[in-house]
Amino acid sequence: MDIVKHFYEKIYGEDANEYLNKISDDVTEMYNKYAESSNNGIATSEPELVRYLKDSKCPPSEAFNILDWWRVESRTYPTLAKIARDVLLIPLTLPMGDSLLRGFEGTVYRNDLDADLQRALGFYAAVSRGEELFIRAAHIYRLHQVRKATYQTWRESFNMYPWPLVKRVKRCWDRLKNWLTINLPEAKATLRRGASEADIQELEKILKVKLPVPTRILYRFCDGQECSANDFDSRVSLGLIGGYCFYEHMVNVYLLPLSQIILETQEITGDISFDSRSKYILVAASLTSSIKLFFLNCTSGQLYVGTRNLLPDGEMLPCVPNDLINLQNASSDQQQDAMLLWLEEHARRLENGIIKIREEEGIRSINLFPEEPPLCSTAITNGVKVRASSVLIPEAADLRGHSEKYLFAYSIRMSLMPEGCIIGGMNFSSCQLHQRHWVIRANDVVVSDISGEAVIGMFPLLRPGEKEFVYESCTPLPTSSGSVKGSFTFVPGRLADPKGRPFEAEVAEFSLRCPDYIF
Repeated sequence: MDIVKHFYEKIYGEDANEYLNKISDDVTEMYNKYAESSNNGIATSEPELVRYLKDSKCPPSEAFNILDWWRVESRTYPTLAKIARDVLLIPLTLPMGDSLLRGFEGTVYRNDLDADLQRALGFYAAVSRGEELFIRAAHIYRLHQVRKATYQTWRESFNMYPWPLVKRVKRCWDRLKNWLTINLPEAKATLRRGASEADIQELEKILKVKLPVPTRILYRFCDGQECSANDFDSRVSLGLIGGYCFYEHMVNVYLLPLSQIILETQEITGDISFDSRSKYILVAASLTSSIKLFFLNCTSGQLYVGTRNLLPDGEMLPCVPNDLINLQNASSDQQQDAMLLWLEEHARRLENGIIKIREEEGIRSINLFPEEPPLCSTAITNGVKVRASSVLIPEAADLRGHSEKYLFAYSIRMSLMPEGCIIGGMNFSSCQLHQRHWVIRANDVVVSDISGEAVIGMFPLLRPGEKEFVYESCTPLPTSSGSVKGSFTFVPGRLADPKGRPFEAEVAEFSLRCPDYIF
């Protein structure tokens, strides 16, 4: 680790610790995986890796042979010996042809390296494979120098911004991109390369705005999403923010590129009664037939979503808590506008499985109905599992209304446990929905008590091992918070061939509320 630390301090300077911590985490993770699969019978008061790193180091010597050392010390460090065995068997993959050797003949490579590096590389070569490895190590060092130069050039391109803020924005995008790579690579492919300062300045000049610093950096890393207006499947599925669908209302929100922000903002803001002192730009939108628009106020840094009264009244809801936004000092690394906070919260929800991928008729998309407690309730009755959650539909809100001020969509997922339907100690291989009962409250006041047959005209038949039956519906509320609870009446077997008496499966209470973060 000392050699790695030496090299990384040369390459990354003051940022070396960030990369060293990553290496340390990777080494620890590798060790833990090997340790889990090992049963060496040696009981110690501290982990083997910790002891190894604390023990005294071998002095530099050309006579030192790393393979002989591991043969002797394998009983002291049995788990690490297994790692060394596997790693030392990996061949060096850099080519050793004549052209490479010619590049390092004589003193060429030695003149490129300072004395400390020559000693470090020389010892590394003696430890492993002699002078040939020294030549390769020098070549590797030159590659590192190229990487260092590239890194420095990249850093200099952001030198007009607070560096801690740049790193925070990069972490945000890295989290989103890593999640997309694993879960929705087709959406990852729509992310555009970062915009240039000239691109941002052109937008500011045309729209007569000044973007908040965090938003500028966000677009420097990624200039929104590409989307073909003629590709219906893409428009309803690949939005970075995601969406929902109930009845004929379908939403899937994309992050717009700068060029589209200019066009769409010019087109729509003339039709909306915005405060002339505020500078709004359209930054995200659903590309489906259901309109959902997000506007960034470049003056305050707040992000807003339009309600049903957006046109022409300009009625909107804030998407991020106002007290979290800080744009007071333009040079401060503590700046955070709503766009950055919004995307960081989105990344957190994705990483924690609060929202997940939904696949329907072969189309996959990010679904905004929560999947984890406390935002998603779960109840199991006689083997019938029912999960339920809701989401605010801001584009349908009417803040001037009374009885139907807010609209909430809710998603119900029902399935039969592997053991089947169990009633009075008897197991049934299926059960079928017959009726539903809902009690809906605004705050603590019951505003609706509904009973009826089926759900959205369907009588789902549940069997063990089959996918959840999922359906979505909606309900209006006069308040910004409320709740729903209820039950489903099931018949063991089938409605046409009942095997027992009907029973009620609980739907545990789930909340209806206007959240702190609106997506």
